[in-house]
Amino acid sequence: MDLSGEYWVPVPIAGFESRFVLSNKGRVKRLSGWISRGRIMFLQEKILSQKLIINSEKTYSLSCTFKQ
Repeated sequence: MDLSGEYWVPVPIAGFESRFVLSNKGRVKRLSGWISRGRIMFLQEKILSQKLIINSEKTYSLSCTFKQ
């Protein structure tokens, strides 16, 4: 479910722009579609979980793993 005022843009990574989108609220969404990994499956649209990585006292990273 989208948050109030949230809009989405394609992920600016070659090969992923048609499968994932980024929101202005910092979230990542997998778009629904068919995939083939040994068998054909349909994946529903889903907000992906993210992991906060603290690099130091002043910097941090937000991580989300993409699989094609």
